[in-house]
Amino acid sequence: GILGVVIKSGKIKVDSNFQVQANKFTALSENPYKRFLSFIIKIPSGKVVTYKQIIKAIGVDNSYLRAIPIYLKKTSAADYPLHRILDSKGYLITYVSQQKIKLEMEGVQILSEADLLRNLNKSFVEIKDYLWEDSTLYLE
Repeated sequence: GILGVVIKSGKIKVDSNFQVQANKFTALSENPYKRFLSFIIKIPSGKVVTYKQIIKAIGVDNSYLRAIPIYLKKTSAADYPLHRILDSKGYLITYVSQQKIKLEMEGVQILSEADLLRNLNKSFVEIKDYLWEDSTLYLE
């Protein structure tokens, strides 16, 4: 299990001062998928998060970026706000049903970018305008 959370990174050396605080964070499930579900259910209407934020919030290694699409595909969009999750660059996710419509209904502006070489339009969100950051949830 997770025994502790590092709030501010740095080096601990012999004679370093550090502080231990009990019960500052709620206990995390040992199962990353359960932590994923606990995190995404808290994303408020009209806000978005990226894959990288999810990885940081659930306290797993960056290699878990590959697991996020799997988590999204196995999670019920009726029970969780999957439409509020963007890829790490802010693009909408093609396999999240009605993502564009749902975000627009929440007041999130969707922009388009033309890829002339592949003859497609990519939809994205200006992350800085809609990004949800709740420092009480992040493990740093």
